[in-house]
Parts: sequence; C-alpha cells; structure tokens
Amino acid sequence: MARGPLFQGDYKPQFSGHETFPLRYGWLKKVFDRVAETENKPDNRNVCWDDGAIARFGVGKNMVASMRHWAKASGIIEEPTETNAVRPTELGCMLFGPDGLDPYMEHPATLWLIHWQLATYPEKTTWFWAFSHYPAITFDRDSLIRKLERLIQENQSWPRISENTIKNDVACFIRTYVARQASGKMRHDDVLESPLTELGLIKAIGKQDGFRFVRGPKSTLGDGVFVSRKKFYLPALRQMEWIKRMNNFSVSVASVVILLTTSSGFSQSGEDAYRGAERLCRREN
Repeated sequence: MARGPLFQGDYKPQFSGHETFPLRYGWLKKVFDRVAETENKPDNRNVCWDDGAIARFGVGKNMVASMRHWAKASGIIEEPTETNAVRPTELGCMLFGPDGLDPYMEHPATLWLIHWQLATYPEKTTWFWAFSHYPAITFDRDSLIRKLERLIQENQSWPRISENTIKNDVACFIRTYVARQASGKMRHDDVLESPLTELGLIKAIGKQDGFRFVRGPKSTLGDGVFVSRKKFYLPALRQMEWIKRMNNFSVSVASVVILLTTSSGFSQSGEDAYRGAERLCRREN
C-alpha cells in the first residue's frame, strides 16, 4: 500500500504556478530584495507584487508570477496564510541578506540547498514524486507523464488536473535539471539554463526525449549542506522508531544514511552515504 505525504487525505497536489518557466539565474536574489525592501509596509503582499514588480524585474506579468512561485517553493520567502504579508525566510536571509553567504549563487552548496527545498517537501508534486518515488533510473517524457496521470487517478480526493497541465509541469521539471540545446527558433532568454542544471542530477541520453537520474557520489555535495539543514530533517527522522532498530547505527548516522540514499535526488551509494554520515555525526558530537 502506497504511503507518504502524497497519499494523505488532506494533501493538495501542485502541478502549476511556475507559468512554464523553470527557475533562472538571478531570480531568487531579485525576489528576496523586493520582499525585503517592502517587508515593513502594511499588507506588503500587494505592494510587493503590484505593477511595480514588473518594472523592477523587467519582465512580463507571467514571469513575475513565476519568480514569486520559485522563491516560495525554494523557501526563500513565505506568505503566511490568513495574512496579506510576504516576508523573507531564515534561509533567504542566510543566503541573500545584507551579510548573505552566497547572494549570487556561486557556490554549489547553495544549489544543493535550493534543490533540497524543491524535492524534499511534497508541495511540488512532480519534484517530490520524481526524486522520492519514481522507481526507475531512466525515463522518457511520455512515460513520466503517464505515471503522474496514474498517480492522479489513484488519488480520487485530488481535483481534476488536465493532461496539458501535467505535460507543462513535466516539461518544466526537465528544463529545471537538464540544459536545453540552443536552436535558431529560440530566443536568448529561452536558452538560459536553470542553475540547477549544474548539479548534474538528470542527464539526457541517446534516444529522443530520453533521460536518466544520475546515481552515485556527488562531488559538490559537501557536509555543510546537511549541517545547515539538520534542524529540519534530524528531529523528524529521530521520531521514526524503526530507524533505531538498525544494527550498529546510531540514530543520527542512520538518519543521514537514509537521507542520502533514498531521498531528494542525492542518490548516494550506501558506502558513500555511510562515510559521509559518519563524518557529519562526528562533527555534530
């Protein structure tokens, strides 16, 4: 029986919001700055996303909506429910604030943190499902669409979602991680790669529209990424009693091994994961 957040009765799937645009270079910093400068204004959500944002960002209305979507999905800003406010998050301030660690996203660790935000939490259905539930290493565009349609059919409490919406979401997912090849029919802006393509998590393979998830060690995935996010995943994983039954593993080592081998596109081998987990847990202790 399928389990997990996607199969809870109150789960709300999301297959849109990006307006078909993948995350692009510079977007998160621009949105963070816009939100930070309006944060102290009453009901700043309207102020932040009014027509001034179009002029400020130099893009159209749909692309402003996409920038807003990615900043929220990446955990850089938040819009609390039942308020008309938008504000930077702790992660946003850590990366893009006045003393931000990496305001121009030049370090691979920043890209891993953003990917973690997108793939670890179930709000973005395709991202979460593809990295945490998709059973195969290789796939093509149509097979991914068909499996998502089957997922929707299995969850009868979900609202009806059009085939075109699923196709657009899958296309955006692929463009987030796989660089597009330039052609004479494409505008310069359309060729710009998503920064997450640098992670090399998904590669195009020989056949048309064929792709594979890249498994194995990730040379750019440093221990610092897990140290920075430990307060989000370690407390939750420590609540899993079955982790404690793993022989010869401390709870914290077991949790990191599971994280590295099974979730969020990190896809480490068991041996590499165990070594990394030991390093991290020695550092914590």
